[in-house]
Amino acid sequence: SIMPICRNKGKLWKIKALNFYAAIRAKQSRYQDSLAFLQELQENLDLGESEEGAWQVYDMLYRNFGVTYEGLGLIQKAQTYFQKAANVKINAGLEETWFDLWDIGRVKSIIAFQSNAINDIESALATVKRSLHLHQRDEPNDKVMSAKILHSLGECHVALALNSNLNDRPHVADGSRVPDHVSASLKEDRGERSRDVSRTYSHHLLEALNYFNQSHILFKRHKGPHNPLTGREASSVASVLMHLTRYDQAKPYLLDALITAGSRESAWGDVSDSETVTQVFNNVLLLMDRILNAHRETEDRQGLSAYFGGVTSLLTNVRSRGMDSAQPDKFEALLFKSAMLIIASGAVDYRERALALIGDAADASIFQTQMLNTLVTSLKTLPGE
Repeated sequence: SIMPICRNKGKLWKIKALNFYAAIRAKQSRYQDSLAFLQELQENLDLGESEEGAWQVYDMLYRNFGVTYEGLGLIQKAQTYFQKAANVKINAGLEETWFDLWDIGRVKSIIAFQSNAINDIESALATVKRSLHLHQRDEPNDKVMSAKILHSLGECHVALALNSNLNDRPHVADGSRVPDHVSASLKEDRGERSRDVSRTYSHHLLEALNYFNQSHILFKRHKGPHNPLTGREASSVASVLMHLTRYDQAKPYLLDALITAGSRESAWGDVSDSETVTQVFNNVLLLMDRILNAHRETEDRQGLSAYFGGVTSLLTNVRSRGMDSAQPDKFEALLFKSAMLIIASGAVDYRERALALIGDAADASIFQTQMLNTLVTSLKTLPGE
């Protein structure tokens, strides 16, 4: 590492190196390491915010703090530092940028959704819309960034849709929910309100679908059909379509998301980064549930065969990266859902396919999860077709 050399050469070298390493660690999702570098960088800055040109240094520092805290799940702190990054420019007589507005609006919507503050979600949506307008004005050729901002707009509308559905039950004066037995007596009064909620819910889902579709088109065109960003957006489109009960329309996007998860470009990260690996596992498990649900709702067993290749590639990718041994409980859950997809398809050779998918581990029949043990035992003992 060149870090010790830069520390010995003095402040300018040290500051540049600390900023570089902090940014790299954040891109690698190693946010604790990034935070340590940023804190050391802040300790070594003796430049006042009001000094000429200082805003550029602090803009960089505060934005990196914001990204790191967001990565650590400390959203309130992230919002504080993103706002600081905007303020140093405003105090220097400059305008806040589209980047500032995107950062601020994005984290504000998360905080507002978590606290069930619908007015703040709407405020966040307005902020992100301003960001998109400024970005398209200032950097019209940066289509990938446009796609990212469009995704954030979609997320704001999803938050508004889910918030409207969550608040469908009436509340008493102190804000607590009315008990079900009391709520039932108000059924007639609630009828029109429920229809209004349903219209609001559908409206925001359709708005979200519009933004996610635009984002998916841009990612697919400029990053490729199975880039992790494209795959994430395909999953977002599918999720909204399923909320709208448009299951058949969701299926092509579910397939694209699955193929992406099994590709070399997939965003599994490094095996040592347990938080990222856990998140990706959770996303893939949710994707498998959506696939099974879409085909169950449409009584389309045969259509599940379209996913066989994607499931095989996914498990091969996970094993080749060592993720199966890094998080065996998650991997076994994925094996179970993958085998269930094969079985649910009704394929003539479902048993052989499912056992082949599970692989050599099926011979031992020793898994951490009882469900998988039971499934393998059943596959081995059931008579053939």
